[in-house]
Amino acid sequence: MNPPSFILAGSVIFWGWQTGLLVPAAIMAVVLASSSWLTVRWDFSTSDFNRISDLCVVLFLGMLLYAFASNRSNPVILVVLQWLPLSFFPLIASQIYSTRQEIYISSLFLLMRRKKSEEEKQKGKTINLTYPYFALCLLSASCANLRTNGFYLGLLVLSAWALLTARPKRNSLITWAMALLLAGAGGYLGHLWLHRLQATVEDKTIEWLSRFRHDETLHGARSRMGELGTLKLSDRIMFRVKMDSRPGSSLLLREGSYNGYRSSTWFAVRSSFEPLRPEEDERTWHLRTGNNEVMPGKDRAGIGSTSTLMVSTYLKGKKGILKLPLGSLRIENLPVATVEQNQYGTVEVMDGPGLINYRVHYASNALIDSPPTEIDLIVPPEEERGIEKTVAELGLEADSPREVTSRVAAYFRKNFSYSLTLAEPGEEGTSLENFLCTSRSAHCEYFAAATVLLLRKLKVPARYATGYAVHEYSDLEKAFVVRQRHAHAWALVYLDGRWQDLDTTPSSWMEAEEKAAARWLGLADLWSWCTYTLSKWRWGERRGGVTRYLGWLLVPLIVFLAWRVYGKKGVARIHKEQGDRRTQIRSGVDSEFYLITERLGELGFVRNSGETMTNLLARIGESQPPFISTESIHSLLELHYRYRFDPQGISPAERSALKSEVELWLAEHRL
Repeated sequence: MNPPSFILAGSVIFWGWQTGLLVPAAIMAVVLASSSWLTVRWDFSTSDFNRISDLCVVLFLGMLLYAFASNRSNPVILVVLQWLPLSFFPLIASQIYSTRQEIYISSLFLLMRRKKSEEEKQKGKTINLTYPYFALCLLSASCANLRTNGFYLGLLVLSAWALLTARPKRNSLITWAMALLLAGAGGYLGHLWLHRLQATVEDKTIEWLSRFRHDETLHGARSRMGELGTLKLSDRIMFRVKMDSRPGSSLLLREGSYNGYRSSTWFAVRSSFEPLRPEEDERTWHLRTGNNEVMPGKDRAGIGSTSTLMVSTYLKGKKGILKLPLGSLRIENLPVATVEQNQYGTVEVMDGPGLINYRVHYASNALIDSPPTEIDLIVPPEEERGIEKTVAELGLEADSPREVTSRVAAYFRKNFSYSLTLAEPGEEGTSLENFLCTSRSAHCEYFAAATVLLLRKLKVPARYATGYAVHEYSDLEKAFVVRQRHAHAWALVYLDGRWQDLDTTPSSWMEAEEKAAARWLGLADLWSWCTYTLSKWRWGERRGGVTRYLGWLLVPLIVFLAWRVYGKKGVARIHKEQGDRRTQIRSGVDSEFYLITERLGELGFVRNSGETMTNLLARIGESQPPFISTESIHSLLELHYRYRFDPQGISPAERSALKSEVELWLAEHRL
């Protein structure tokens, strides 16, 4: 079945419009449409088609590599699907401008190619790629997922255009058009209903799964309190931070906050994560306040001036917890599909690239954590004795919250020291009680937990926070690097109507951990920087970067193919001075063989859609009893094909024989 004129060009333009590749699509459409008035055709051999098919595979693999290297957030498979018409364009163009108008299926599959003679290859099955390429353009256009009425209308028009040639002749054009419009309207309404159903199912599923969610990272923070030995923390760089200016002291970036404590484990009691909605650019997210209201931006009344910083961190499994300073308001350049925030300031992201580089706007007096509750004043019964002894030593019950906080911080600074050695608890009491009353030396988790519980005992709301301390600047990277050993714990205290960071761990902890660093740290950092640079090239925004030039690497392949197919082998071509004969060969409308096709239809053997003439003759030969002679038709069919497709045509004697033999066959098979 011959496709409608210009349908390929129309489908390519539609694909370019939907995917944003309109410029290459316009060039491709001109090449395809020009075949209707350009009369030059090339006699490509099977080997030539094999080479062109191999080139398309190379183009596909090259585009797959390019998509993998340059794509930030969209799934690579969707990007590659959008580019499929571009990668397989040489194959459809070579078919359209060839004398055969079809290619052998074996050319498409390497495993089907065998070392046979050219005559044996000519007997293989052929395929016309027009409609498969048409369908490929529609598929690739749909992968852009624009979800507009223009896409559906264009899809309907192109489908009607393609189906027009297959319209049953027994039905009128009006009946066919009405049926098509009815099917199109039903499909449009059906897709709206399915979209709403999908949204409802997703919402209900998320709501149901949230009841069974037990992610330890989000709901519990298991500490090393009570363990024995010496802490051995890794020097591996976890993420990088860039700031407008270097802070005077260590900057704390929080991952999670917890308000419940039991058996050396902190919990986020009654934690509830709620999704955030991005702005129109789908990369800017405003965080919620403690009252579940979205912060409208950095100019919110009462917020005052804001600061900014840039964080570059990896996402494992396309999800992770953001590292944020206290008072974060807005996150920019965050290419993820989902952002969820709980009432304790923890922000989780999902469906993102392997490396994200996001900018955070924050203010010291912003309120994104929920106000304190009675839970923020609870001291576990097993810790009461040690906490009461310390409170009695301090004698702070009657002081103001700010004075209490200042005295507690000074108490730890003067009387305690930092150590990576995990001391054994006493015969009586917990590890925390032993730290407060006996050893008075431990790591940050002890200081943070003791500070929170002391403040609670003194009627000051407090929470336990975990995250990282930012203080090591790298001259190599021109940024702060944060290692795994920079993981830190501190207290959050509620003063003057807002939550504030309170780190009572002695500052010597940074020096102690740096002394424990490996000797080969410099080489490890250089390797980490190289890996990070590669990751930025892999996942980062590279407008003007090197990835835009990757496509030019395919140009030598195309030039080499053209030399192999045309220059070296000397592909036969019909020249313009053969105009009259070429036009006759190309049309073939005066071939008398078409009269045989009509007579067979009158005798009850109608040629089915897509059925070759050879298959029709085989079906006629299987009829019982056979009453039509097909032996002579086979020889006439071969002569007809030569007259129809061979650039050299047939001789005048063969042309006369075709006409006389057809007339003879028609006379033998009268109705």
